Amino acid sequence: MHFDTPVLYEISKRVRERGYFLYKELKERGIWGPQPGLAKSIKLSTFAADRQQLQFAIDSFKAILDKYG
Repeated sequence: MHFDTPVLYEISKRVRERGYFLYKELKERGIWGPQPGLAKSIKLSTFAADRQQLQFAIDSFKAILDKYG
């Protein structure tokens, strides 16, 4: 799935790591896939993910937005 993420892009302009902050945050949470350096739009595969895994991904993005928002 392809997502435009303007809020994450705005955060990337403020933080020291720039676009790499999102990659770093997702990697710390065990989510692999988004390319390093991208924050304006991301692709995330949900193929074969169950409800628990999808909820974990949603909660991770919420936590990142709470941390930097």
